[in-house]
Amino acid sequence: MKQILRNTAAFAAVAAFLVSCDNKPKTTTETPVEEVTVEQNDVTVATWVGEYEGTVPCASCPGIKTEVKLNADNTYEIDEEYLEQTENSKKESKGEIVWSDDKVIVTLGEVKYKIGENKITMLDADGKEAEGENAAAYVLVKK
Repeated sequence: MKQILRNTAAFAAVAAFLVSCDNKPKTTTETPVEEVTVEQNDVTVATWVGEYEGTVPCASCPGIKTEVKLNADNTYEIDEEYLEQTENSKKESKGEIVWSDDKVIVTLGEVKYKIGENKITMLDADGKEAEGENAAAYVLVKK
């Protein structure tokens, strides 16, 4: 029995060595990136992927300069700068996009946005758009 185990171990070691000694040159070919046309309900990836920017209202400063990047791999990046603040004025976050069932609203961390044509609109805690004269201040426009 010990002889069988030794022979099996020796065979495995020789096989691993032979496989690792492959002298063939490794070649890789890069596939050009094609426009993705994955459907997110009525919103195609080409519609929502991109960078959005705007300055949203802030209770303790003149505004928060906000840049949101939505990536085709379903991830996001957010850069925020609290205007006229000297300490802790910048905040960055990254993560995975969470889609609503109807594919119209995305959750990025703790913030929800409604996807629109060349824009995203920040929603309140209840998932509703702001109303009134400040409503436009919550819209980030695609670059």
